[in-house]
Amino acid sequence: GQVIGVGVFVRLNKRVHHMKLNLDKFGERSLIPYCIKQSPPMPESILQTAGAVWYPTKIIVGTRTLTRQNTYYSTDDLTILPTDCPADVLGRALSAHLARSASVPEGSVNYRELRKRYLKKGKFKSEPDFRRDARYVAIFRVPSFLRFEPRDNNLSDGRWGSLLGMPNEVFRIDDNNDYVMIATAIHTAWSKCIFS
Repeated sequence: GQVIGVGVFVRLNKRVHHMKLNLDKFGERSLIPYCIKQSPPMPESILQTAGAVWYPTKIIVGTRTLTRQNTYYSTDDLTILPTDCPADVLGRALSAHLARSASVPEGSVNYRELRKRYLKKGKFKSEPDFRRDARYVAIFRVPSFLRFEPRDNNLSDGRWGSLLGMPNEVFRIDDNNDYVMIATAIHTAWSKCIFS
């Protein structure tokens, strides 16, 4: 988003973070931490991955599984939250799903059946229903950092649930279990998403 203010000090969870005011695509001012860093050129070694999707009526955080480096899929391990959930709740949910992300042998999972379970748990009637108004962000744990990748849900490579990335919008933060900072980064990434 376009920076419209100067640095301010904001007390969060009894700690002080130096932040900027930002005007995002939700039409609101959001707090963007100075510690958010532009992600370096890929590839980076991916350790774990999760997804966070904002809809007008809910937030879905889900575990993703690695089959080989840079190949991953969404599982049916989901947490559904209200859109106004506290920042620390969202940050803790994302951290928990990242922690459950694992590598599995390629070809060991029936993705079609897994996708059906994902849609059922998420209360979606179909893939188009899953995409409608979705702001999808893929989160990757890489050495020392969490990397946030906003998605363009108007573009797909044809696979179930697959949304193409936006390389110029990728950024990362320090991986230090600061749940409010993680939630702030998720909201920042959602503000960059292109959605139908």
